[in-house]
Amino acid sequence: MVSLFFNIIQQNRVWYHTDYILFVGARPAYKNFELFLQAVAPILKKDADFKIVAAGGGKLSKNDLKLLEKYELSSQLLYYRFEESELEALYQHAQCFIFPSEYEGFGIPVLEAMANGCPIILPYQSSFPEVAGEAGIYFKTNDLDDLIEKITKVLYNPTFKTSFIEKGKIQAAKFNWQEAANQCLTTYKEAIYK
Repeated sequence: MVSLFFNIIQQNRVWYHTDYILFVGARPAYKNFELFLQAVAPILKKDADFKIVAAGGGKLSKNDLKLLEKYELSSQLLYYRFEESELEALYQHAQCFIFPSEYEGFGIPVLEAMANGCPIILPYQSSFPEVAGEAGIYFKTNDLDDLIEKITKVLYNPTFKTSFIEKGKIQAAKFNWQEAANQCLTTYKEAIYK
C-alpha cells in the first residue's frame, strides 16, 4: 500500500520537508509516469531522504500502484490532492519538477514551475521548447539514462540548479495573461479586417 504520509510534514499548509521530486497532474500512458518512476528509482534507493510527491491527477490507479510496487517506491511516494492555492508551495519547495510527457498543447505546469522557482526537467519536444526556452533542462525523449543524468545533476549540483531557477524566472516573466489577451485581440482584429 502506498504511504499517504511520510517525512513530508504539512502544518498550516507550509511544507517543511523539501527533499522531494515533484510530478504534477494526470498519469496516463503519454504522461510517461512509468519513465518518471524508472528514472527516480535508483536515486531514491541510494538516498532514502528523497521522496516523490505526485500532486493531483486523480486517485492513484491500480496500474499506478503496480508500477510503484514494481520499482519498489511505494513507501517513498506521497499522493497529494492539493488546493489550487497550495500548488505554488509545492513547486517552491520541490527539488525539481519532472514533466516527461510525450506531448502537450501548451504545458501550463512548465510555466507554473518556472514562475515559482522550481527547476524543470522535460523532453525537448511538443510545445516545451517554446514555453521553457533556455530555462528547460531537456532530456532526450524516452531516454532513461539521459533523464537520470539530468535529475542527478539538479539534485547534486547546486550551481547548476540555481542557474536554471534564475533562467526559469526570467522565462516565466515573458508570459502574462494581459499580454496574451492583447495578442489574441490583435489576431482577431487582423482576421476580421482582412
